[in-house]
Amino acid sequence: PLTVVTSEGRLEADHVVYATNAWTPRLLPEFEGQIVPARNHLVCYQPLHSLCRDGRRAGFGGLGNNYWVQRPDGRVVCGGFRHLASGGEVGIDDDSQLSQHIMESDDGPRHFLEQNFELEPVEGAWPGIEVSTTLD
Repeated sequence: PLTVVTSEGRLEADHVVYATNAWTPRLLPEFEGQIVPARNHLVCYQPLHSLCRDGRRAGFGGLGNNYWVQRPDGRVVCGGFRHLASGGEVGIDDDSQLSQHIMESDDGPRHFLEQNFELEPVEGAWPGIEVSTTLD
């Protein structure tokens, strides 16, 4: 068995899962350069009617893994867009601020859905860190 030491005490287990996503190299340095953070940008639109007649509640498209999803309460969250920045936001793990370049871009998250849907005003915006990897 493996022993995991935490601030709450010691645990013994046959298997340990590292659920650290983009921060894995901070725990396991051997993954440095193979698993890296990448910052995406998201916006949330105020609740509105269903976007699609076919019942679909999500869509993907464009560069940078852009996506949108309509939540059960009607809010629409739209994210991705790291392809708009030099270097694709790869290696950036600071999720305390948004890239103004991305947020103000005509191809950014504030305008991604507005090209096809009539949306309510943006309710909020935030960055989110995902993992980028060179591993097969």
